[in-house]
Amino acid sequence: RGAGSLLVQWGVNMSTTMGLDCYVQASEQGQRLYQHHRFTDLDTVEFDLTDYDLDGTEKMTAMIRRP
Repeated sequence: RGAGSLLVQWGVNMSTTMGLDCYVQASEQGQRLYQHHRFTDLDTVEFDLTDYDLDGTEKMTAMIRRP
């Protein structure tokens, strides 16, 4: 397991112990990591990066994991 997975698992353990939902904003690259830890998609937003003098777009997905 990688460092990212260990960090996500720590947060999942804490939220489960406390009985809280756990929310994240995932990039396209990070979405699979959170899905592996049983997060589900809530909504996806696509940002136009030309507004920030960059090329292309970027998608971010709000995700949740319930205890």
